[in-house]
Amino acid sequence: ALAAHDGEWVLSQAVVGNQVGVFGGSQTLQTRAENLFPPAETPLQGGFSLQVADASIWAPWLPPGWRLGGEVAASVSLGGQVGAPTGTGELLGEKLLVRNIFEGVNLKDGSVRVLLDRSQAKLEMIRFNGGGGGSLNVQGVVNYADAPTADLKLNLDKFRALDRVDRRVALSGDADIGLRDGRLSLTGRFGIDEGLIDVTADDAPSLSSDVVVVGRTDAQGRPVAVVDGGEAAKQGALAGTDIDLRVALGDALRLRGRGLDTLLKGQLRITTTETGQLMVRGTVDTDQGTYTAYGQNLTIRRGSISFTGDVGNPRLDILALRADLDNPIGVSVSGFAVDPRVRLYSEPDLPEVDQLTWLLTGAAPQGQGRDESAVLQRAAMALLAGDKGASSEGVLQKLGIDQFGVGRSDGGDTVVTVGKQLSKRLSIVYEKGLAAAGGTWSLLYRVAGRTTLRARTGIENAVEVIWSWRWD
Repeated sequence: ALAAHDGEWVLSQAVVGNQVGVFGGSQTLQTRAENLFPPAETPLQGGFSLQVADASIWAPWLPPGWRLGGEVAASVSLGGQVGAPTGTGELLGEKLLVRNIFEGVNLKDGSVRVLLDRSQAKLEMIRFNGGGGGSLNVQGVVNYADAPTADLKLNLDKFRALDRVDRRVALSGDADIGLRDGRLSLTGRFGIDEGLIDVTADDAPSLSSDVVVVGRTDAQGRPVAVVDGGEAAKQGALAGTDIDLRVALGDALRLRGRGLDTLLKGQLRITTTETGQLMVRGTVDTDQGTYTAYGQNLTIRRGSISFTGDVGNPRLDILALRADLDNPIGVSVSGFAVDPRVRLYSEPDLPEVDQLTWLLTGAAPQGQGRDESAVLQRAAMALLAGDKGASSEGVLQKLGIDQFGVGRSDGGDTVVTVGKQLSKRLSIVYEKGLAAAGGTWSLLYRVAGRTTLRARTGIENAVEVIWSWRWD
């Protein structure tokens, strides 16, 4: 309701809603009768109150995945002027709940007490318990006069900042949160009490930064590229924020997935640049780690991940060895995360075929049977092809090779086979024995389901018709 008579304006509110709660208020403005509307210097008197018995009724107003709960109450008396109102009162919350299972947010048993005193809000208590234990506490003062400022202190005590099945991190430590001249600052030290980061599942797919949506243009009529979340962060998603956090990984942070299972230890410093880019510096070392590859459980002898700024591209130095061999045999990973170099490793240095044989079978390469040769062939194919789920192509894909095999001939010579599928029925294969002077080219044409025509030239020259009969 609104009533105006002889310069006195009276506003009143009374709202009751299933998705709002109970809200009521009344405000009075006293100005000169000749004023069409109250000017900014008009005195303001009145107040309002809010009662919400269960904050879950606000769920329809929230983004998908977020849930609220608890009791909320507010009572505020207004004063000051229309252009610069002030408030005195309090905001209370009990049994509060804030949850998003997709983002790993799980705050419960929350209590809030905020006192309003004119142009200042004193946060006497903001406290939440984590889903897996621990607590979060915030105290401080917020001034919302002409130039808003804030001085807050954050304390975490074994609080689960991430609480998902695949990503769980509990933190302890303190931080100062400030607001000055429109810039937000966050400075503090934290330690990880325990945690699990499981990277088994792939991240959600995203569009490349060079994808252009037809019809979307900027003010000058030029096509606009779609930039994904990662690219947006690089371009200054934290602009206007100054971060300086030091994080100790502790003794109980475990990384698991993609064959890797290890504890992580070290110190990291997280900062932002003037343009809002997130930077990470420090070194993370593995401890008691294992790496499973080609059916073998390798022990990580040396594992180091060094951050020099770019959070998405640390330097790698990892050596994983087979534990049941006297001579070191395994895999080494070096370079940067966006373009790592993965190589077989042995002491003393051996040919790659011998290294792969020792790695897979645990025995010298002499006298291998057909089954072991087949295992080597599949492993060599996987080693060169790389992980098809990764963003970068493997060696075979870059060379345009579809077939790669390592086996033994009837005479005991090691034979390397390389092939290319030219069409659905036609393919070409080159075979070369390591002890032979030359190789053999074969052109294969699959006539029908069981019949193949093969022409061979090189060490052997022949035209063959191959008929296959399979049985259990």
